Amino acid sequence: MQVRKRESGRWRTIAFSAALGLVGLLPCGLARTQSGQSQRPSDPVQLLERWSSDYQRLGPDLNLSADESLAPALLTLKTRLLAQDGAENSALLALCDLAWIAERKSLAAVAEGQYLPDAREATVRNLARDVLRTALDAPAGEARARWLATQVLARGAQEPIARRIAAVEALIGRHWDSTMNALLSAAAAPERGLREVAVAALAGWPSEAVDRFLAGLTLRALREQGFLSTNGLLDHFAARGFPVGSPVGLEVAQELTRAAVSADWRVAVRRVPMSRILPNELAVPYLVEALALWSERGLGGSSSRRVEALISRELELRSGLRLGMDPKRWANWWARIRATDPEAPNRHSAPPPSEGRTTAEFFGLRPWTDRVVFVIDRSSSMEGRFGTSSSSNYSEALRQVGTLLRQLGTRTRFNLILFSDETRSWSTTLRPATDAGIEAAVAWARNQPPRGGTFLRPAISQALEFDSNRGLIDLEKLEADTVIVLCDGATAEGPTWVAPLLRVVGEPTCVRFDCVQIGVGGDGTLEALAEESGGQFVRVDY
Repeated sequence: MQVRKRESGRWRTIAFSAALGLVGLLPCGLARTQSGQSQRPSDPVQLLERWSSDYQRLGPDLNLSADESLAPALLTLKTRLLAQDGAENSALLALCDLAWIAERKSLAAVAEGQYLPDAREATVRNLARDVLRTALDAPAGEARARWLATQVLARGAQEPIARRIAAVEALIGRHWDSTMNALLSAAAAPERGLREVAVAALAGWPSEAVDRFLAGLTLRALREQGFLSTNGLLDHFAARGFPVGSPVGLEVAQELTRAAVSADWRVAVRRVPMSRILPNELAVPYLVEALALWSERGLGGSSSRRVEALISRELELRSGLRLGMDPKRWANWWARIRATDPEAPNRHSAPPPSEGRTTAEFFGLRPWTDRVVFVIDRSSSMEGRFGTSSSSNYSEALRQVGTLLRQLGTRTRFNLILFSDETRSWSTTLRPATDAGIEAAVAWARNQPPRGGTFLRPAISQALEFDSNRGLIDLEKLEADTVIVLCDGATAEGPTWVAPLLRVVGEPTCVRFDCVQIGVGGDGTLEALAEESGGQFVRVDY
């Protein structure tokens, strides 16, 4: 898997929001030149077209002065589109090109949905998307959407991939019949990035044709690894229900059964939540079967507590019961239900279950895992006293690491990473949570007292076995399914890197981040890690 990463020190971010506020004081187009760049036109559409062309060609080498005219040009264009004042089609194309702006050499990553925009690109994208949304919210919005469908999407590969993705993204939540066929075609396109956005645009569409199409797409996603993520499909069938009577329903259930019992825990983690698209009659038998198999694997030493917990949670969602991870109890429950209530197999009536019922605890977190990496802050602020105790934040963190590992038991394997100005790791692999192993790890950490700053990102990269130089993750080397992060303040990097990174690496790694923030000095980084990975977040105030 390739992850695109760029050095950010070659430019500064322009304050576009401030430029928007001062638009009345700035000319619409500033004529500036630099080597290799043409004089800027004054017409807003031409200006946006020129900036987009120059940026695709030059990337970060494009002079920052060129950015100064973007905000006022976009505001002028926004006003024109609201007033339906000419040049609409060319304006829509220019906005689409900016809404997914990227260097030309990075378009392959855009097509595969693996492109991480830098801050400059993200700012331009957000401004263009705002104007594009406004254009489609206007009275002429449906006609404009139909034009995008017929003149951009229907032309397929004749149009730039970024332009097509932007056009589809603008149609999310707008279920206009005139755009349906174009979106169905986009959802089956060769480029994954386009497929993902198209499924999001189709999600919830009140149409049996869309239901059948997305059911078939679900089956293909289950059979072809990496074809499509499942979020948009889950959203659609949560709103519409799965077409159970179609032949594809049984095929989907069979594929989910195979995935749930796969020897690869990541396959099971990805696919078990997909069972929510199926009624009880199809889903419960395969969930119980999978739970029984994973329980047997645990006895044989090849367990995944996280998979067992995930299956149990899905059964709890359907039943409203808290029967734990014993497959026999769930099998007995299902037999009784089928015998006494013929309508039960097709009913979903349970309240959400609790996050987990394990007694193993770390600062209030209750992680379900037996493959865990701890990422612990050892910056100088961790020397501060923990509440009213005589211990420091650092000492308390290490104490609770040891306590949690003993509660999780020797079936668990773990590693410990410390971060400050540098990142230090206790081991290069996960090691068994024996008493001797736990004591050795905690003693190693205690011999490295807190000092320095709070540079979290390198530690996350190390926990994920992420090679930042090559933009690669070694999935064979990555053993952990859970990373527990503890920090007592703001991080040096801030939170903006979290979502772009996890949206690319989250699906292939299936790693969940459970995070503890000590005190109120956080910057949102830990919350973002937990939210983007489906993990837990706990703030410890004192």
